Amino acid sequence: MREITSDRRDLPLRPVALVTDMTEYVSPSTGRRVRAVLFDTFGTVVDWRSGISEAVGRFAQRHHIALSADDFAIDWRSRYLPSMAEVIMRRREFVSLDTLHRENLEASLTEIGHDPAALPDDDLAALARSWRWLPPWPDSVDGIAAIKKH
Repeated sequence: MREITSDRRDLPLRPVALVTDMTEYVSPSTGRRVRAVLFDTFGTVVDWRSGISEAVGRFAQRHHIALSADDFAIDWRSRYLPSMAEVIMRRREFVSLDTLHRENLEASLTEIGHDPAALPDDDLAALARSWRWLPPWPDSVDGIAAIKKH
């Protein structure tokens, strides 16, 4: 496997993985050789709702915040695209995804009447990073392993 990066000047560089040692595989439905398998991982391979809801629930319990963890997770997630659009449209400088998650977390907390400044910074940072460790759907690991065999 080798890594290349986008050469488009209007987008930030992102690594793209190319499989160069893939054994030949022919699609049973079309009879054509498969040259690449591409799919979205977020929501397809990982269950962000339950992962974030669980992290929010633990955080809320630890800090005695009454909320619906599921509703909070959905609100927090709903802020992602608008915040990312600001970066993509260059209305703000590039910041890491962790920064956007943290800002959106603080906005969601403020929305339900909790001042993020009154909460421990380390705990807020840890919750914002919970997007890094999302649980897989039950069939994801086996599915990716099956794809890898081909």
